[in-house]
Amino acid sequence: MALIKVSNSGFSGLNIQHFRLGSDYDIVSANTEEDLTDWNELNSSTQGFIGSSISETNGVFSFSQTGIYLIDCYFTAQRTSGDVRFASMEIKSSVDGGSNYTTISSGLESISSEDNSSIWYGGGLVRRIQKISDTTNQRIKFMATSSSSACVFKSSENRTNATFMRLGDI
Repeated sequence: MALIKVSNSGFSGLNIQHFRLGSDYDIVSANTEEDLTDWNELNSSTQGFIGSSISETNGVFSFSQTGIYLIDCYFTAQRTSGDVRFASMEIKSSVDGGSNYTTISSGLESISSEDNSSIWYGGGLVRRIQKISDTTNQRIKFMATSSSSACVFKSSENRTNATFMRLGDI
């Protein structure tokens, strides 16, 4: 097993920040992208984090440092009745300060059962390696979609969470 000496590897300014959905989010309208705006940063003494180059306001994530970032979003969706053909999470990116967003990564999960009286869950991971070269204009946000309004994106126990990891310089 080879060891890597980090100080000479080109990696500098490692940053890891973790956010979770602040409260359960009920899908309002089926088949419509909906902004997830209630995020809490997990930065207590029991939660590991390094640095603070990511800030969040009303679901929009900003960067104070350029670099290459790994963005992970794990989501858990709960079917409250009937079948949910899909529940989707998307990572959206803006290069114009948040005026326009495009999807850069997405994940889907189907939640159905033969027994419609039971509560069922589904989940998925959405991942993106993103180059942040303009801290003034580049933004990230997360959007949820479901085929049914009988779908809830869960927050407890970090069931829907996002991790931003600055891997290094560009």
